[in-house]
Amino acid sequence: MDWEHEIATCPEGKKSISWSPAIDNRYNHVMKIKFSSKDCMPCPSREKCIRSTRRWKRRSVTVRADGHQQALEAARKREKEPGFAAAYARRAGIEGTISRAVRTCSVRRSKYVGLEKTQLHHC
Repeated sequence: MDWEHEIATCPEGKKSISWSPAIDNRYNHVMKIKFSSKDCMPCPSREKCIRSTRRWKRRSVTVRADGHQQALEAARKREKEPGFAAAYARRAGIEGTISRAVRTCSVRRSKYVGLEKTQLHHC
């Protein structure tokens, strides 16, 4: 994908014909990339990349816009690193502790005014 010139290349080497900004069903800004049906109809690997049931089938790809796609790809690459699982397990433990404190002790709100009583309440 060439973000500067807005050109995407399919696995068979064909170039995209349009990039259209849109908003997906979760209100994210996305780019809809479309390829020509003239390129996709005679393509030998059409069944691998097109699931459309329309008469004139063509490949279309939806990706996040404005650098979000690059950040998403970097995060996915980071998830595959060996130390990620250990760091994420530690984070999950911390979030679980905070969640339990919120549910059982109501640490988000204090019924007292003043630092001394508030600290006593949270202990």
